[in-house]
Amino acid sequence: MLSSLRIQNLALIDDLEIALGPGLTILTGETGAGKSIIVGAVSLILGDRQSPELIRQGHDEGSVEALFDLTDGSPASAHLLAAGVDDMAGGQLVARRVITRAGKSRAYLNGRLATLTELKRVVGPLIDISSQHAHTSLLDVSTHREVLDRFGGLSEVLAEYAVRFQASREADQALAALRKAEQGRVERLDLIRFQLSEIDAVAPKPGEDVTLESELVVLRHATELRSATQTVEDKLYSRRGAVTDQLAELERVLGGAAHKDPSLSPLVARLESARIELEDIGAEVRSYRSRIDVDPGRLDQAEERLTQLEKLFRRFGSSCDAVIARRTELALEQATLEAFDDRVAELEAVQRKTQQAAMETAHRLSETRRRVGRRVSERLEGELRDLGMSSARLDVSVLPESTLGPHGIDRVELLFSSNVGEALLPLAKIASGGELSRIMLALKHVLAEADTVQLYVFDEVDTGVSGGVAERIGQKLHGTAQQRQALCITHLPQVACQADNHLRVYKGVDQGRTVTRIAQLDHAGRLEELAKLLAGVEVTDMARAHAAELLDRSTPATRRAATPAAA
Repeated sequence: MLSSLRIQNLALIDDLEIALGPGLTILTGETGAGKSIIVGAVSLILGDRQSPELIRQGHDEGSVEALFDLTDGSPASAHLLAAGVDDMAGGQLVARRVITRAGKSRAYLNGRLATLTELKRVVGPLIDISSQHAHTSLLDVSTHREVLDRFGGLSEVLAEYAVRFQASREADQALAALRKAEQGRVERLDLIRFQLSEIDAVAPKPGEDVTLESELVVLRHATELRSATQTVEDKLYSRRGAVTDQLAELERVLGGAAHKDPSLSPLVARLESARIELEDIGAEVRSYRSRIDVDPGRLDQAEERLTQLEKLFRRFGSSCDAVIARRTELALEQATLEAFDDRVAELEAVQRKTQQAAMETAHRLSETRRRVGRRVSERLEGELRDLGMSSARLDVSVLPESTLGPHGIDRVELLFSSNVGEALLPLAKIASGGELSRIMLALKHVLAEADTVQLYVFDEVDTGVSGGVAERIGQKLHGTAQQRQALCITHLPQVACQADNHLRVYKGVDQGRTVTRIAQLDHAGRLEELAKLLAGVEVTDMARAHAAELLDRSTPATRRAATPAAA
């Protein structure tokens, strides 16, 4: 349960701590005293947005802190463990929210900084707020399915279905994308085949363009190159007085001198080395000249080949290596496109498998919903009878849709009839505001048995009712609070008399400023407060007598004097 709520620097509240006990806590007080601020503070701890203008004047930030005491093994405790909160010493959870005038927000869970999303995920399932307009949400059919699933405890099968539905959607999307690609597949395949034929017709070889360009340089200057190399060869050793002959003569003369002076021997060796090196150069020049092709036909062939390659370069890459790499890419794409039919068949098989799995889970979910729906219908009709709607009939309709959706294959809708002999019709078409309020309360009472909510907050949900109906609503609120803690803001004495814990909200003055205060009412205080609600400004003895009668008719638990709960 929510043990305490501390509010600081919000609107008229400077520093207010409310200790909440089990059962039904009633808040009453004059309009503008700050009751709605307390509800707003609770919504802050749930992660809802609030305007910075809510912060009390003269302060830069306001805060709310909630202390929960949770029983080990309870649905709420299990929820927190599943949400990753495992540092609850003594089963306690402390949630805190701070808002600033700059529009910033900070959240804390057991003293640890948390994101707003995490705060919503952790605290959201623990508190349920119903405002005076909340019953209009019953006109939204999507809430009917949520109510049914919550009552039936279908979270596990819903999670299983969500996974399978997502897999089915992904298979559908993949197949649709592939089929969309089919529109241009044939044209693309024809283009690839044509491009491959162009490349293969030329059949470039790795590095061929580099080799060919070098060859063309030689072919285009063959005459000059042959003449130059012939001159070098002649001067080295092919004519009289050739360089190699002169070096041999010098080597012979210096060799003779070296016999007389051995210090000349190294020079003789160097002359010999120079002669041998020049002879090698001459041999290589001769070999180079012999390879020069002066055939004009070969020049034409090489130039034609380079022209063919350059045409490929303009379309597929800047070199033979680049063209060959592009051909590899095109061939791979061709193989992929040609395997299209196989890929379609593969995805169709995946689609059938995932859709079948999702459909099986959807049907299982649907069967469970119909079974739970019958139980909910019976329970709600009983609750409505307790609330003075003895002729009312309410049926949870679970009908199949034509296709799978994010939540299954069902359309869930509450059908209602308030009078005998009238057909069941959608709530939106026939239920009045007062009837919707009672249906909402009946739903909360039923759901209190099954969900993780620790505190139900009812903010003037009794608007539009009075008299005996109001008294029955009060009794039902008290009954709900015996299963889950409840906090109710009301102006109706028939509801307020059912309190286990009655708090009066009022305005006071502290150091020249208006502040919101809360008083814990004992039996005498409750009697006077109920009399004010009955009589208005001037409390009469008759109003007090009526208030005493209301307290006498209320449950014994509500007549106990509660312990102090506020400061």
